[in-house]
Amino acid sequence: MGKVKDRVTGIAINPALKFRADAFEVVMAPLKPFTGTDVVLRTFVDSIRYKPGWTFSVVNRDDKLYPSGQFLSIRVTTTDACGGKDKVCIVFERSFGEMLYRVPSKDEWNQFVYRCIEELEKHEIAEWLKIDGQHVIDPHPELRSRGIKTEI
Repeated sequence: MGKVKDRVTGIAINPALKFRADAFEVVMAPLKPFTGTDVVLRTFVDSIRYKPGWTFSVVNRDDKLYPSGQFLSIRVTTTDACGGKDKVCIVFERSFGEMLYRVPSKDEWNQFVYRCIEELEKHEIAEWLKIDGQHVIDPHPELRSRGIKTEI
């Protein structure tokens, strides 16, 4: 399977890496644009700042491949941990879930975003950290359990 371009950034991504591991995924399913009905949610997400090249948005999902609902989407354009000079677009999405059915405190919203960034950063550490040429932690155990070979 060849590389395809990310719809937002135009950067090549490998469709063989499409997976869902509860939160982290390389996404190629269609995204619906945020409708703007939850202005408070969009305003909150628009206020998030992190490292250069990191973008945050709200996406609505209503397709058969993934759970439906509203998700925090984090996109990062970075160097490919597998080597080469190509940039890759990493997409992490986490459902807002039950937070949309009550009024969370500002601290709860902040902790939600912090945990999402932390989870993505932990995954990237697993991608990049090698000792004696070997990964310390397997960054994609869910792929190997399905028989998909990766660089590890």
